[in-house]
Amino acid sequence: MGRIHKANVKDRVLHQAIFRILYPIFDKHFIFDSYSSRIEKGTHKGINRTFTFARKESKNWKKQTFVLKCDIKKFFDSINYQILFNLIKKEFFCPDTLWLLKQIIDSFNTPNIIYAMAETNKGIPLGNVTSQLFANIYLNELDQFIKHKLKEKYYIRYTD
Repeated sequence: MGRIHKANVKDRVLHQAIFRILYPIFDKHFIFDSYSSRIEKGTHKGINRTFTFARKESKNWKKQTFVLKCDIKKFFDSINYQILFNLIKKEFFCPDTLWLLKQIIDSFNTPNIIYAMAETNKGIPLGNVTSQLFANIYLNELDQFIKHKLKEKYYIRYTD
């Protein structure tokens, strides 16, 4: 599990301001059935949608239906900085804000135990509102692939 990182008050205000700027830019690109850390989404709506999908697929509980539940091992610790930053740059163009975002993304470094505590360019902390948004930006690529390339009719994602 990723390390919980609670920013100080000044930084939390900054994270909230960044979230308010970035959220509307990126949220419109997310699939409808992505429920984690999104305005007017959340756990209960995700559960209700899952129930609706299961009922539809089972023809009102007359047909056996299966659900695949997955988890990305150590997801927050595995997010690649450069990939995340490149995804952000696709949609956001303000050089000053991009500089600030790069500072935030690069400021968290997860030690890599396998390589004798060498620093990696991976990982974002749990606990910041920007981390949740960054996670959704990062996993949107997977969501788009599953919905539009694999054409899965019933697909829901809540966090990782």
